[in-house]
Amino acid sequence: MKKTSRFYFGALLVAFLTYGLFSCVHGTLATAMMSYFGTSTTDQGLISTIQYAGGLTMALIIFFFGERFNKVHAVTISLSVLALSCIAIFFAPTFGVMLCIIFFCGTGTTTLDSMGNSLLPLLYPERKHIYVPMLHSIHSTGAMVTPLLLPLLVNMEQPGTFRNGYLAIGIVGAVGILLCLLLGRSVNREKWDAVQVKNPKTVHPLKIFKSSRAWLLLAISFCQFTFNLATNSWLKYYFEHNAGVSFQLSGVVLTAFAAGALVMRFVSPCFLGKLRSTTVFALASIFAGSFMIAAILATGASVTILAILCGLAGFFNGVNGIAIYLIANEYFPTRMATASAIPMFALSIAGLTVPVVMGAISSVTGLMLPLLAASGVAILGAVVALAGFKKVPVADLIEQGH
Repeated sequence: MKKTSRFYFGALLVAFLTYGLFSCVHGTLATAMMSYFGTSTTDQGLISTIQYAGGLTMALIIFFFGERFNKVHAVTISLSVLALSCIAIFFAPTFGVMLCIIFFCGTGTTTLDSMGNSLLPLLYPERKHIYVPMLHSIHSTGAMVTPLLLPLLVNMEQPGTFRNGYLAIGIVGAVGILLCLLLGRSVNREKWDAVQVKNPKTVHPLKIFKSSRAWLLLAISFCQFTFNLATNSWLKYYFEHNAGVSFQLSGVVLTAFAAGALVMRFVSPCFLGKLRSTTVFALASIFAGSFMIAAILATGASVTILAILCGLAGFFNGVNGIAIYLIANEYFPTRMATASAIPMFALSIAGLTVPVVMGAISSVTGLMLPLLAASGVAILGAVVALAGFKKVPVADLIEQGH
C-alpha cells in the first residue's frame, strides 16, 4: 500500500469522527435548544424526522446514480455538506431555519456513510476486515464523547450557546475536508480503477433487486436498525420509569450499551476475516437480542446488573453495523455504491417509523412490550440471515436472480 493511500485512511477517520460527533448532538443539546427556541418535545422530534427525510432522499439518489460517482470526491463533498451545515446552524435565527439546515445534514451523513463504507473495500481489499471496523470504531468514539464534551461549551444561563456544539463539530469536519482535499487527488491517481466504476450504465440499479440477496440485505438491515433505534430512543426512559433508576444512573446503563459496542468494534478485526459475515451477523444478533431481553425483564435488579446486561448486548450488537456492509461487499462486489444504499434505505425507513410507532404502542401497553418486540426483531434478523444467505458465487448473483 502506498503512503498516500495509507494517509488517506486517516482522512476517512476524521470524516467519520465528525459523523460520530454529529450523531448524538441533537439529544445532547436538546434542553438548551428547547429553552432557546421555546419548542416542545414534539417539535424537537421533528429534528430526527427531517434528518432521516434528508437521508432517505440521498439514499435514493445513491441507489440510482451512486455507481457513477467518484467515491473519493463523494466523501469530500458529503463531509463538506455536513460540516458547513453544522457551521450554518451556528448562525440559524429560528427553529424553522435550523430544520431546513438539518435536512442537508441528513443528506451529508447518509452519503458519507454509504460512500465511505463502499470505498474502503475498494481501496484496501486485503485489509477491509481491519479498516472497516476501525472506521466504525472512530464513529462510536465520537458518539460517546459528544455527551461528555459538548455540554462544556454550553452555558444554560445563555441557552443560545447550544450553537457552540454544532460549530465545534463543523470545525472538526473542516479539518477532515482539508485532509480529503490534500490526499484525495493522489488517491484518485493511484486507485482510479477502484474508485471510478467503469461503464456504470451497463446495469440498471433496480436490477440488483432481481437478486433475492438484495431483499434479504434490506430485511436484516431493517431488523438491525429497528433494534438500535428502539434502544437509543427509549431504553433510558424505560429504566427510569419501570425499574426505578434515577435520571443520572439511567444514563450509565445506556452508556454501557454504547461502550460495549465500541469494545467490539476494536476487537472484531480478530475474527471478521476468519468467519463469514452472515454468520457473524446472525450470532451477534441472537446474543444482543437475548441479553437485551434479559435486561428489560430484570426490572428489580441493581443498576450494576442492568449495566452489565446492556453492556453485553451492546458488545455483540457492535459488530453488526460492520457486518452489514461486509455482506453487501461479499454478495455485490461490483455494485458497492448501489448495495451500500440498501442499508441506508433501511435506516431511513426505520428512523422515520420506529420511534413514532414505539411511542404510540407504549402509550397503550407501556414500554416493556415494544422494547421486547424490538429485541425479538433483532433475533428475527439472525434467522433471516442464516436461512437466506448461502455460499453462492458472488459474480453471478444479479444475473442469476438469486
